[in-house]
Amino acid sequence: MHLKTFISPRVIANVLLVVLILSAANVHSQPGNILYFMKGVPQSNLLNPAFQPQCNFYFGIPGVSPFMLNVQSNPVRPHDILFYNASIDSVITFLHPLADKDKFLSIFSNHNYVATDLSTSLFSLGFRIKEMYFTLGISEKAFVRVGYPKDLFRIPIYFALDKNMNPTNLSLSGLGINASAYSEISVGVSKKFTDELTVGVRGKLLLGQANINMRKTDININTSLTQWDLVSKFELDASIPFLQTMKDETGKTRLDTFNFIQPTSKQALDAALWKTNLGMALDLGVEYKPLSWLTVSASLVDFGAIKWKHNVNSLTQDTSYTFHGIDVTGVFTGADTGKIGNKILDTIKNVFKAYNNPNTAYRTILPSKVYLGATFNLGEKVSFGLLSMTEIFQGKVRESVSVSANLMPIKMFSTSFSYSLLQNKYHDVGFGLSLKTGPWNMYYLFDYLPTTFDKYKAKNSNIRFPLPVYSNAFSMKLGFNVVFGCNRKKKQLRDVPLIQ
Repeated sequence: MHLKTFISPRVIANVLLVVLILSAANVHSQPGNILYFMKGVPQSNLLNPAFQPQCNFYFGIPGVSPFMLNVQSNPVRPHDILFYNASIDSVITFLHPLADKDKFLSIFSNHNYVATDLSTSLFSLGFRIKEMYFTLGISEKAFVRVGYPKDLFRIPIYFALDKNMNPTNLSLSGLGINASAYSEISVGVSKKFTDELTVGVRGKLLLGQANINMRKTDININTSLTQWDLVSKFELDASIPFLQTMKDETGKTRLDTFNFIQPTSKQALDAALWKTNLGMALDLGVEYKPLSWLTVSASLVDFGAIKWKHNVNSLTQDTSYTFHGIDVTGVFTGADTGKIGNKILDTIKNVFKAYNNPNTAYRTILPSKVYLGATFNLGEKVSFGLLSMTEIFQGKVRESVSVSANLMPIKMFSTSFSYSLLQNKYHDVGFGLSLKTGPWNMYYLFDYLPTTFDKYKAKNSNIRFPLPVYSNAFSMKLGFNVVFGCNRKKKQLRDVPLIQ
């Protein structure tokens, strides 16, 4: 028998739909997903290269087609840091004596993070040739991922003591940052093989401009009433233009000797365009319509890496130190105590040095994303979407699930409303709007819009301002395109012969 007897496209579609529904069991916040199902927005193919825009041609206005910003914090919200206390009629922080510090620490897990993604398009173009759709793009992108352990916030609350004022051990292992800034040049093509099946692929050339990559962190503090034992181990790679480092007589880099130089215009241009760090990435996508009312889709986005070989510094530290305290008798005798702080800083500088291996090339991967989507169509004007997105980055997997209602009552107007599970606790809504007037198309998309507010009183005023202090994620996308050939049905009718 042929393989397709066992694995037909319809079977694959059903399997994708089941996986999509089951993935809702364990979800976390992720960058916004409302663009995936947004009708009338050509740039939806950025999330799935199989998607073919409705218009035969589009050109994105540089800088805003699209402009994207995603910010999220897990699990900290503004309300956890700064909140109102009724007993004193004032806003306090989590460090205030009246704050419930144990409650604050209970929101953290062993692995917490802050994530930011930013991108802007410098060139965006797409056009159709028969059953194929081609896209070209140039974008500037940056992302930051910061991970931190629970003890990072325990230190300012209890210092080296537990809540019973007994010495405790602290661990900052897992503390790290991964950040990159790079340009992306992409070429994509989507082909409609049948009325039901469309497949797309997009290749990307990456020009890396700056990077910080914390490969390993193992920092522990063992405390007692008489001494502290500090152990600090970390491995960090960095490619930062115009950064100078200095070594001491032992060949170690002092962490306080980093210095930035003022670049010339030629040096700045070289760092941005010519003497960059090269990388490659790939997007893959498929869209299949097994039934008239059902469309399923899947895509892999940003599967790639960058090799950093310019302006590279690789720092390695493996240090231990026993801290026996500081002589503070001068505080009570009236002697000069101004040098105490300097002694502490000198100790830190002399002990916590790092080996630097300059010009050692290294490689980093991009945060890759896997999308699984299903659209339930109620005619041409109304559809409902279910979407799972999984981000895979440095061994960590984060998932999200969103549902959306998508409306396109007339060809010049479309809108979408989404609902996402955030941190397994809170639900936020998303909203998208796309308008087309003549050859102009503009859109505004927002995910994780806040629905709960607290009113805070301004200082020396009785006016209270509503602030979205319960949100820990925000995502926005906006774009402006020039489009042509959007009414394909009229063209198809003109192509039908009048005489058979």
